[in-house]
Amino acid sequence: MRLRPFMDKYDIILLDMDGVITSEYNYWKTSACAVWEIFYNESAGYIQSNIDEIFDKVFLDTKTIKEIKRAGINTNWDMTYLMLCILMTADGVEDKFSYAYDFFRANEVSAPGLYSLAAEMAEKAQGQPPGHFSRDGWYWRYAQDIFQQWYMGDALYSEVFKKTPENPGKAGLINDEKPVIALDKIISALAAMSEAGKRLGTGTGRTWYEVLRPLAAWDILKYFDPRLIITYDDVIKAENETGVKPLSKPHPYTFIKGMLGRDFGDVKIITGDYPKELISKTLAIGDTAGDIAAAKSAGMDFLAVLTGVEGTAAREFFENNGADYILNDLGEIIDPDDE
Repeated sequence: MRLRPFMDKYDIILLDMDGVITSEYNYWKTSACAVWEIFYNESAGYIQSNIDEIFDKVFLDTKTIKEIKRAGINTNWDMTYLMLCILMTADGVEDKFSYAYDFFRANEVSAPGLYSLAAEMAEKAQGQPPGHFSRDGWYWRYAQDIFQQWYMGDALYSEVFKKTPENPGKAGLINDEKPVIALDKIISALAAMSEAGKRLGTGTGRTWYEVLRPLAAWDILKYFDPRLIITYDDVIKAENETGVKPLSKPHPYTFIKGMLGRDFGDVKIITGDYPKELISKTLAIGDTAGDIAAAKSAGMDFLAVLTGVEGTAAREFFENNGADYILNDLGEIIDPDDE
């Protein structure tokens, strides 16, 4: 199968995972479970039995998620953390989750400034000193840990982290991964790009094992250049090495690292000491505001797919924010005259 003609321009294709290849619903449910456990100190058994209801309550179906994504928040760990910070400011409010939705809808601050704003609001509401709820502090790491317990489940979490979940009884939403569109369409698109000589990589907020699991299970890992698979593990490593935080999208680091490869030095990336001629040959593919902001900051062309939380309603946003190409889904990267 032939690719659409505009693809001839590019040698490197960097794909976001969630909303492009994988469905993000399990991550959103995971975030809702983590928020509920931390905020209400509820048992895992109760939450496990009421996941769908809890998801709808925490995020008002997906209304709150849409507002958070519009602010450029790209990782579900950050979404969980931000929800908890804002909920901490809702003392005396009866419908706390509607309160959080109203905050994100009215908020005009985007990432990364939103992290500082939310932390300062939570610290003031809880009578804590500056920095107590900062994004790179203990509370963010605590929320991240509870999130991972819900996503991985008791057994995998214990195997990977060598410790027992403090609130056991979690089956693990990782076991129910689904592609965002029909898998055969994804396979056709990846195979066509690979056969055309494109080097495929990722620029994702997932960790390595969370990327590897679906790609291997669906037999599509073979289409990717392992040197260009960039995950949140790379982001954390770079933050620790350079001292620059946050480097997750909308920061351009993830896509630049994907373009250059995992062996390229992070300090050089942060200081801009890397070959710029590759940029015009690189295409980033994503579904969120954070994705396009990261790509444009890197100087890359961007292909938006309308398979994120906003669906086809996101078309106007991408048109207004300089997307070079917009397709309904990844499968449409195949030339329609060659199907």
